[in-house]
Amino acid sequence: MVHKHAIKLADFGLSKRIDEASNSQSRLHGVIPYIDPKKFSRQRNSNDNSKQIYTLNERSDVYSVGVLLWEISSGQPPFYIPGEQYGIDLAIEILQGLREKPISDTPEDYLKIYTGKYKN
Repeated sequence: MVHKHAIKLADFGLSKRIDEASNSQSRLHGVIPYIDPKKFSRQRNSNDNSKQIYTLNERSDVYSVGVLLWEISSGQPPFYIPGEQYGIDLAIEILQGLREKPISDTPEDYLKIYTGKYKN
């Protein structure tokens, strides 16, 4: 989005009415390729067998921007297959390390952000 000649990022995947998102644990907000892969992982605490759920944070935002940069450099949506929708199988593959291949002549800083090698 552009506001007063400044570029702003927005996540319209989260812009739902509260009553529409009443069962939020079973819903995945956003589009799978743009979500931090750590969000797809649940770790069990060995002491009490409870689940630890990853909370999205600033590093998650950096990952999402990296995917956007890949999309800009490639000119197509990530993991796009005509006629198919994103599903849980893609989320599992991304969790296991699946990434789109870098596009030639992409700036090195873009690649670092997308591949997770960016350090702030």
